[in-house]
Amino acid sequence: MTYLVATVSPTDDCAEESISTMKFADRASLVMQRVKKNEISAKDDALIHKLQSEINYLKELLQLKKKGKQDELTNQLYTLK
Repeated sequence: MTYLVATVSPTDDCAEESISTMKFADRASLVMQRVKKNEISAKDDALIHKLQSEINYLKELLQLKKKGKQDELTNQLYTLK
């Protein structure tokens, strides 16, 4: 459950601000929350596995580049094509 406390001032100096606050509170009361269970399908699981494999491969390429192993890096990139 969510609560919203709108505070207003009784003075004439703050009338515009109080009216704005009341309008906001009215609009906020109309907001509805819908809860939905996260479900992972087998298709999503396969996609996640594929993307994780690609991330690991790219990390390996970065390590080769950082270590200065340009020949191995070039061979890895040519095997992709």
